[in-house]
Amino acid sequence: MVDLQLQIQRAEAELEACRKKLAENVVVAATIRQALSDATVRQEEADKQGYELRGEHKVLVSEKEKVFEVFTRLQSKLEELKKEFETSWTKLREEHEMERDEAEEY
Repeated sequence: MVDLQLQIQRAEAELEACRKKLAENVVVAATIRQALSDATVRQEEADKQGYELRGEHKVLVSEKEKVFEVFTRLQSKLEELKKEFETSWTKLREEHEMERDEAEEY
């Protein structure tokens, strides 16, 4: 009978130890669950920011391309104006030289 009571007490002590361990594991599991949830939220936020940044990057690339197109058109126009100026300058110089030559003849 004493031996049976000792076995029951040991079993109850083991059961109590298992309950404590189970309670500790429940706390650890809750902590892990919360950390996982927090990490998931942070990952979603990072993904959203990454998506927004990719969108902003696309907009910037598009704007850069538009600016480059405008720059190219302006550069072409500048070349045209430069040629027109050189032509006009040459024509004015020639006219001036002709007028000077005519004035020298008189």
